[in-house]
Amino acid sequence: MFFPRTAMERDLPAIQKILQENWIASYAPLEGEELIKAISADWHAIEKLREQLEAPHSEFVVADDGTQIGAMGFAVQRADDEAELLQLHVRSDLHGKRLGSGLLEELENAFPNAKRMVVDVHPKNDGAIRFYQREGYVEFDRVETLCGGTYDL
Repeated sequence: MFFPRTAMERDLPAIQKILQENWIASYAPLEGEELIKAISADWHAIEKLREQLEAPHSEFVVADDGTQIGAMGFAVQRADDEAELLQLHVRSDLHGKRLGSGLLEELENAFPNAKRMVVDVHPKNDGAIRFYQREGYVEFDRVETLCGGTYDL
């Protein structure tokens, strides 16, 4: 059974693997494998993940069963009444086990003054959209760029 806990330095290689595998599986069919591998190599480098661990006004969590990391999530406080979920990824072999729901709840509870949690989802990532809708999230704005901007190879 997996339990949520705060991420630690020793978790970073497992977190990096989850992120890289999920990004390729989710976004390469939408944006091209070369681009997604380049973005993931940059954004999911151990040094960048370490910065997230140390970021102020943030929460970095994993789902851990004592032998393996099955999922990860990272969110930050953006304003007094708003938090932003920046990452929520579950290993593909563990989908359907409610790890994402458990970590999402953990992250929502980490920001008790936030009246809403903002999530940025690729408009063609139907699985993620369905997940967030099941969790009670609603679309309020749409941005048509990859990850909020452009990325040059």
